[in-house]
Amino acid sequence: MQITIINGAQFGDEGKGKVSYYLSKNTDVCIRCNGGSNAEHTFMHLNETYRFRMLPSGMLNGCTCVLTGNVILGVRWFESDINQIEEKLGKVGSQLIISSNAHLALPEHIDRDSNKKVGSIAAKIGTIGQGVGPAYADRRLRIGVSLKNYRTNHTDITADLPIDYVRQADLAASFIGDTGRYIAQRAADNPLLNVLIEGSQGFMLDIVHGTYPYVTSSETSSAGLLHGAGLSFSAVNRNIGVIKPYVTRYSTGAFVSRCKPDDEAMLRERGHEFSYGTENPMQCGWLDLVSLRYAQHVNGYTELCLNKLDIMSYLEEIPVCIGYRKNGEILQTVYDWNEMEQDEYEPYYQVLKGWETDICGLQNFEDLPLAAQDFIRFIEDNIGAPIQIIGTGPNYEDVIDRTMTTEMKRSLVA
Repeated sequence: MQITIINGAQFGDEGKGKVSYYLSKNTDVCIRCNGGSNAEHTFMHLNETYRFRMLPSGMLNGCTCVLTGNVILGVRWFESDINQIEEKLGKVGSQLIISSNAHLALPEHIDRDSNKKVGSIAAKIGTIGQGVGPAYADRRLRIGVSLKNYRTNHTDITADLPIDYVRQADLAASFIGDTGRYIAQRAADNPLLNVLIEGSQGFMLDIVHGTYPYVTSSETSSAGLLHGAGLSFSAVNRNIGVIKPYVTRYSTGAFVSRCKPDDEAMLRERGHEFSYGTENPMQCGWLDLVSLRYAQHVNGYTELCLNKLDIMSYLEEIPVCIGYRKNGEILQTVYDWNEMEQDEYEPYYQVLKGWETDICGLQNFEDLPLAAQDFIRFIEDNIGAPIQIIGTGPNYEDVIDRTMTTEMKRSLVA
């Protein structure tokens, strides 16, 4: 078995969906193993835009797709994802398998998570009200409802549930299978089985290692994704940290490199940084190498994927946060982000030269302006990991893949 991990290395919305879709072309099994409908992955397929909340992007590239027992099922969005596929591509069948140990985000969980009263935890953290946190909490209290429990005690559990919810949950239950046995058998039959783990949210929102309490409710580190997938680290051959050349954040919490209002508005408009569903504006900041060094320290990325490089093309100069100033000292990284008081730190920037040239759609590293190449090398030198995949536009083919030889690229064209 050969495992590739896609791990967001910032605060989420790094473009994990696009790179997962891109890499799933050559993948046998694609796995979602953390979070729930509080994640949204957007990508293009056959010139159509898809937005999945629950399904792995590999669904569109013919992979077998698995939702493991660590996933919280938002059944409304699950049905929406299924409908997107079936309306355009045909019925979903045995290509999708869901663990019976996956838990449901019940209407009561959604109600608790949507309570935005002043002083409530949802209001404080800024959740998007999908019920994922309360469902995880009930699971850890051993009072949650798994798909297996839902199917076994269907009459009792559904008695007080809305009709639409029951229909959607029944749809999810129709895909139940033994996901662990399935993957083990596939690996036994094919030692070179390619498995892609598609992470949700970003590492800095990890429930343990992130900016607690302003975090998500699941483990978002590479190790956490492996745990959620039920797979061994010994089979990992690519551990990819996904970043943007700037940083965005939906929720409240520490955000040291946040831009000034005019720059933030410009990045937001050019990068289309608005939350899906609510269309609320995202907070935007300059690339933060302090948090990225921390992400590299914990996750040990073998490589990085840099998405949305084209968004920076209009800038004459690009500030990069290379340190935090605290009490007269410049810190290269910070290792304790729990209950971090942002006001303790000031961003320390190095200004890099911009390229002011449209690079949208470029597919070869050598075709990038020299300033763009220097920007990439600057990140690599500071983080200690190569940037192998570079997104140069919104479309599937707008990618520079430095792992591909010239001969491989020619064969794809042929």
